[in-house]
Order: sequence, then C-alpha cells, then structure tokens
Amino acid sequence: MVRTFRPVAVRSVARVVTGTVMLAIVAAAGVAVPGIVWLPHAIRYEVSADSLRVMLRAGWWRTGCEVPLASITGVRLVELGPGRRTMGSAMPGYCVGAFTFERLGAVWLATSCGRSAVLIEATGQPRPIVIAPADRDAFLDALSSRRAATFAPAAGPPMPGWTAIRLLSLLPLLLVPMLVATFFVAPGRLRYEVGQGELLVRTLIGTKRFPLAGATARRCTPARVLKVAGNGLPGYYTGWYRLDGGSARVYATRLVDGVLIESAKRVFVTPAEVDAFVEELKRNGASAG
Repeated sequence: MVRTFRPVAVRSVARVVTGTVMLAIVAAAGVAVPGIVWLPHAIRYEVSADSLRVMLRAGWWRTGCEVPLASITGVRLVELGPGRRTMGSAMPGYCVGAFTFERLGAVWLATSCGRSAVLIEATGQPRPIVIAPADRDAFLDALSSRRAATFAPAAGPPMPGWTAIRLLSLLPLLLVPMLVATFFVAPGRLRYEVGQGELLVRTLIGTKRFPLAGATARRCTPARVLKVAGNGLPGYYTGWYRLDGGSARVYATRLVDGVLIESAKRVFVTPAEVDAFVEELKRNGASAG
C-alpha cells in the first residue's frame, strides 16, 4: 500500500507578491517586445500642391510630419554613408528618427535604411529631412511641379539574423506560463508518497524515486543552507542544495523542522505529519538516524 503525505502548508505573501510583480513585468514585455518587431511598419511620402507629408506607421502608432513647399530651401540627392542613430527606430525596412552621418551631420531620417536618399532643407525645421522614395526622379518632378503624388520608400537592405531576433522576441510570452506554474501552481502540487520500499516525491514536472532499503531518516533543521540549483522561493524549495556542508535534494515548503533521508542520496522533505511519515519510512526499509 502506498501512503500519500502532504507537505507543511506555508502561505507566503512574499512569493505571491513577487510572482505577481514578475508576471506583470514579463506579460507587459511579452506584449510590447513582439509588437515592436512583428507588427507592420510603413513609410509613405505624399506630395500635394502646397506641402510634403511624411507618413509613418509603427504597429498601432501612426504619426508623421508636414513641410510646406514654400518653406523648402534646398533639395538634393545624397548617399548616406557611415552614420549612427541617436534616437528613433532602426529595424529592417524602417529607419526613422534622429540620425547623424559623417557627411551630412545631424538629420531627421525616414527611409527603409538604404543608402541612396533625398535631403530636404526647409526653414522652420530643426535639421534637414532625409527620405528615400523608390522613384527619386518622379518624386523630384512632383515636388518641383507641385503635382499631387504618393511615393513608397525604396527597398532597404536585408538584416542578417532578423528572423532569429523576431523569434527571440517571443521568449517573454513563453515565460508567462512558466512563472504562473512556478509561483502559483507548483507549490500546491508537491506530494510525498511512501510505499513498496520507496519514497516518491511528486512535483509539477515529474516524479522522483528514492529507495529506502538501508536508508536512515531523522527530523532535521539544517543549520547551514545554500542553494546550488533549483527553486528557492518562500514556501517552495526544490532542487540541489548544500545542507550542513553536504549535498542534498530538497523538496520542501520550508527549510526547518523537516525530515532528512540519507542513503546513496540525501533528501530533505517537510511533510505535515512528520512522525507518521517517519514511521512509514521505517515500515518501508528505512531506519532511525
């Protein structure tokens, strides 16, 4: 016959609060980070009879800028060359914001990250505007003749490893169920079963078996505890630990007043019914330590 023992119930406000805060942070990142790299990004240039509009879309966010044609003081074709982003976005096909280039200095950029572009200087603008319509000649003609037209940006260069980056951005979403399981589900799933000469420890992710023949069992409150690997949450301790200088597997809800089983492996557990648990261990091959 196999007898099941529950661990000591430990209500830990600290674990619940910590888990809730971490879950909120990771869930927010799980929405925000994939949104940045997966949601559509688009640039559009619109010429009308009196203005040039640069329209931007980044996911749900839409913005842009408008330059009166009368304020434009210079338009020229440029090759961007080496530069760096000072503020804004620099993703494949979407380079938008404040950039600085060795040849041009500080500019406001809205392109697909290619090199060939059009630089526009205008009064009232804090810095030159750099855009890159796919058909630069047609754009310049529309701009000079004030003919209404809409232009898409020229295709930008591919970014090596972008697919891997997009997949990595999904990691926060995968962490959400792991955090829920670790902080809120796993502590309630811990069980100890004794029978047929074995101690079985059941956790959320599996079952560990420990033979009891030749083992010793005794009540124990370790004086020195050091986690090596595993969980060390208030009210839920599992994994490899150092207890009083020796290695041990710990499956406990607290690190005091538990039972230490010693044989080829050392195991520390915290059953609610300590005396009954130790007696059951003895009936299945263990002896008093």
